[in-house]
Amino acid sequence: MNSDEYEQQVADFFTKKGYKVELTPKSDYGVDVFASKNNEKIAIQVKMYGSGIRPINRQMIMELYGAM
Repeated sequence: MNSDEYEQQVADFFTKKGYKVELTPKSDYGVDVFASKNNEKIAIQVKMYGSGIRPINRQMIMELYGAM
């Protein structure tokens, strides 16, 4: 599975939970999927690093926060 397929899998998960889902373009500054339901809106940053372990770092959090 590549990163685009993984983003789609995450989007499908939220769709099955009743959310309206929007995948963002590739130049999205960190947010990959928006999911909304009722008055709730979630910005999702999907990370897939393969078989290695690569923790989420401060820079990634700051980029996601900035995208809000």
